[in-house]
Amino acid sequence: MPEILRHKKTGGLYEVLFRGAVVETDRPLADYAEVIVCRRVSDGGIVVRPASLPVPASSVALYGGSVQANLPLANGDDVVVYRNQDDDMLVWVRPTSEMDDGRFDPAEAPRSPSSTPGEVERLIREHVFRDLTSPESISAGIAAATAAILSHISTAGRGESYQDRVYRHFLHVAGEDPTDLPERRDRANEEFAELMQSLGGTLEGWIAIGRYVWGRPIGEPSQEMGGTLNTLAALAAWARLDMMACAEAELARTMLPEVVAKIRRKRANRHGRGVLPGQDAALSTADATNPQDQE
Repeated sequence: MPEILRHKKTGGLYEVLFRGAVVETDRPLADYAEVIVCRRVSDGGIVVRPASLPVPASSVALYGGSVQANLPLANGDDVVVYRNQDDDMLVWVRPTSEMDDGRFDPAEAPRSPSSTPGEVERLIREHVFRDLTSPESISAGIAAATAAILSHISTAGRGESYQDRVYRHFLHVAGEDPTDLPERRDRANEEFAELMQSLGGTLEGWIAIGRYVWGRPIGEPSQEMGGTLNTLAALAAWARLDMMACAEAELARTMLPEVVAKIRRKRANRHGRGVLPGQDAALSTADATNPQDQE
């Protein structure tokens, strides 16, 4: 179970993500300094580095965050990494001595909704009762419901998922210009095309696949989402890429303030203007040619 703490003064609930993390910095990190939380590949140790420094190849970025400390953090300091239970955008880093000085009290972890009887009933109704026209469809529905329930049970109580963190991040990036399903669909299409291009795919091949797909009956979104993730995982394996390590590193990178600002500038000229991305006149030549900042 996650360690949950309640702040005595504010009453806010916080989940401890890591204890025993170590600061790696070439400068003092004052209160509200922006940092990146990383995991060393060699031993799994958690380190906290200034956001302005690149993540070394020997580490994987996990979170973007900010310092909360009475005194500046120094190289080698022992810290705790934690997050606000009320959907705070960033994680926080505080000296262990301050975390344990009495300003926080232990609290009970909120119960995960994915493990409730109501959620199990919803999954059964969604999958089993969708199609009762034949024994085969009923059997397929039971199998789908079983898989969904097992998936929910396996993730219950494990804290915030990667999808949850991406969702919160995109709400933060969108700000006063809310995103929507068509924009997210088109940006996912753009990103997958860029991945295909980076692995040697051709425009002609992409167009041919599009014609093939649009010549077939429309699929069911949940099944197609599952198929996309399954084939993406298989692609990552054959490309010798760690899919989740790549995802976590990119999420951490897009949390950097300069990247958030760049994405917002691009969205200001492209949101609601069709499937193709636009260009921001305020971007430098280097920015405009960098395809990595997704919106």
